[in-house]
Amino acid sequence: MNVIAAPTQRGVAMPRKFRGYERLVIFVLALLCLIATPAIGQVFTQPIHGLTGHGKQFRIQCQGGAWVNGITIHSGGWVDQLTAHCAAFPTGNLDEASFRLSRKVPDTAKAGGNGGSEEKTFTCPNDGYVSGIKYGFTRNGNQPQYLDYVEVKCSTLDDHPAITTSCLSTGDGCWDKHPTPGSYNGYGLSFTSNCSDSPPHSPPSFVVASGVVGFIGWEGSYVDSLGIVCGRLPDKPVKVEAGHNIK
Repeated sequence: MNVIAAPTQRGVAMPRKFRGYERLVIFVLALLCLIATPAIGQVFTQPIHGLTGHGKQFRIQCQGGAWVNGITIHSGGWVDQLTAHCAAFPTGNLDEASFRLSRKVPDTAKAGGNGGSEEKTFTCPNDGYVSGIKYGFTRNGNQPQYLDYVEVKCSTLDDHPAITTSCLSTGDGCWDKHPTPGSYNGYGLSFTSNCSDSPPHSPPSFVVASGVVGFIGWEGSYVDSLGIVCGRLPDKPVKVEAGHNIK
């Protein structure tokens, strides 16, 4: 069987099968770029802060189509355990009146250990969702040591979303600088993570309305480190005025 060749600018023939190989290479490279860059609509993660590489990794996440709308912590001297509460939109077609995270769905699995006698819970008001967190660690030298608090930030689905925050702490509040520095505190280290922040390695044009759908990090007897998992929120239904049709 003869191989049909096409001339190049240098006058050297290139078999057509090589052209097919080149197309395959271009396709694979494009696919790798797509995987490496979070696309609008995908679930993406924000950076983890805290004591990493200690214990085991975890990822707790609401089931598909649900977002985090509350958090429970168990604590003693530090945060031992964290669980996320989840909510979803009503089933069926969404209209403006039903555009609320009002359907309760199962909580996530817990992260952390089994200790912590004190339980604190916060649920976002007005069918809102968790859009970000602030959290602080005690420190050992210049390294994070123990999770001391989680401050929950809630947003609403309205056109002009209201922001609500609530502090779930082990007793010292949700500080920027630890109020009682000591051998384990050293003024602490605090971090903020929001789903409105562009994820790592995303293009500058990446803008998407997202809410927290879960958490990632490292766990042992305590919650050693923490990061958020974000998922895109659906577009708000368009209100149709009487006598008008949307084309």
